[in-house]
Amino acid sequence: MKPGRFIGRVVEVSAAAMRLVYSGVMERHPGLKIILSHTGGTLPYQSGRMDKNGRRAGLEQEPSVYMHRMFTDTVSPHRAGIEFAIAYYGIDRVMYGTDYPCWDPATCLRLIDEIGLSEPERKRLFRDNAIEILGLPSLSSANKQSHQDI
Repeated sequence: MKPGRFIGRVVEVSAAAMRLVYSGVMERHPGLKIILSHTGGTLPYQSGRMDKNGRRAGLEQEPSVYMHRMFTDTVSPHRAGIEFAIAYYGIDRVMYGTDYPCWDPATCLRLIDEIGLSEPERKRLFRDNAIEILGLPSLSSANKQSHQDI
């Protein structure tokens, strides 16, 4: 296996998201939904630097404004990474995600348990956010529809 083979995935997520911001795509398409893997890669950690250095991009707002419109998942083998993604993006922009089979989902669940989210926050993370972000019918409306079909 080549050194650095796996680090590229996190960097690629970050570089692609930065290009969407700096190129003006996020500005031109305010309704665009971008879901980043791996807790947003390095993006949340570089937010201040992007704002400081992003003034020359000619955007109407600072890059972090566009970044905060993105969504992410909980794929991080580090509790602090998951916590920071929730703190940076907000609980309503983070969804439970796994990197199975590359990473054991039980580890992610344990790390999320360690964070100590409230039940409403857990419901958002594990269910509600995916329904809203992906435009899925909610379980209750799906049940109502199936009962109406009978």
